[in-house]
Amino acid sequence: MTQFNLKLCKAFVVLLLVVGWHDRAVAATVSDLYVASIPVKDQSEALRKRALGQGLSEVLVKLTGSRTVLANPALRDTISRAQDYMLEYGYVGGTPVSDQAGVAADSTAAVGSDILEIRFAAAPIDALLRQFGLPIWPADRPAVLVWLVASTAHGFQLVDLNENMMLAASTEAALKRRGLPFEIPLYDLQDQMAVVPQQDWALAEEQLSQASQRYGVGRWLVLQIADMGTGQVDGGQVRGSWILSGESIADRLSGNVSATSLPELVNSSIDQAVDQFAAPLTYRAGQLGEAIHLVVGNVDSFRVFTAVTALFDGLEVVDSTRIVSVEGDQLYIDVIAESDPEILIRALEKNPQMARVVDVAGSDVSGQTPYQFQWLSVGQR
Repeated sequence: MTQFNLKLCKAFVVLLLVVGWHDRAVAATVSDLYVASIPVKDQSEALRKRALGQGLSEVLVKLTGSRTVLANPALRDTISRAQDYMLEYGYVGGTPVSDQAGVAADSTAAVGSDILEIRFAAAPIDALLRQFGLPIWPADRPAVLVWLVASTAHGFQLVDLNENMMLAASTEAALKRRGLPFEIPLYDLQDQMAVVPQQDWALAEEQLSQASQRYGVGRWLVLQIADMGTGQVDGGQVRGSWILSGESIADRLSGNVSATSLPELVNSSIDQAVDQFAAPLTYRAGQLGEAIHLVVGNVDSFRVFTAVTALFDGLEVVDSTRIVSVEGDQLYIDVIAESDPEILIRALEKNPQMARVVDVAGSDVSGQTPYQFQWLSVGQR
């Protein structure tokens, strides 16, 4: 594989971030939504207080899926009191300090480039989101497969992120900051043979789409970056664009970005893409709709019945459930959700033990009941 030189003069770089889902690996549950990592120059109390506000802002963006929530006037006072929502903190990369909330940092701590890791309390922040009617992006989120492609004189070529640590670090940090789980391709012989250099981007994109199938991918985000500065990609003005493409034209999202460096461009592009990608996957807490009628088949024992009801009770979007009836192995259940019904249905479709039941025409089998599922025992999926 040709290694990409970050200082190619007047070069074009294409980052391909593939956002996808599949029956076998459609999503991952994000476990660090209430944790923020903020760079600090030193471990002084003044910088720590400032970083706490930045950290709470980062957590709010991760939880809601949108940076626009920070413009909400109601949150300004909350962010100024970030310490009230903190559970613990600790420094990485410098002299260790106490990780207990309320304990001041040692004044003799070494000055350097540290990372302040902050963990916030989930319950009061969740209550805050509900109080202000803010969007909530459930922790069960689509995974991201990250490709890097360089446009050179030889055509579009794969670039191994393992060989470009600056780009890898920027991409990883941006995705973690937005709470989007991700994977890195293997970049093995199969990938290299599947994606050979192409002068035509349409052909390169088709190759990448086909190569992504082995990873269970259904969507991809292309970020194109052009060197508009002094001949160095990491200096001067850099501008680019991104396109989030799916199986239909209706799924297509796009945006334009400009920045002073390649890492900044990566951050801004991922921010734009995630803002648009997450929006339809969120729900407004406290805005309860009408009951959603569901039928779950293959509920043939009390053990399965308990597992099904526990599944619904554990979903973030579910406010309450009511068992309507049990007929044979068919469980009829009404669900009140804090979301559009499609948010709930997508969550059920992603669960490995639930399979949506549709006929060959694509409509639900259940007649007046709009949503029907089949419970799958272990090994059936």
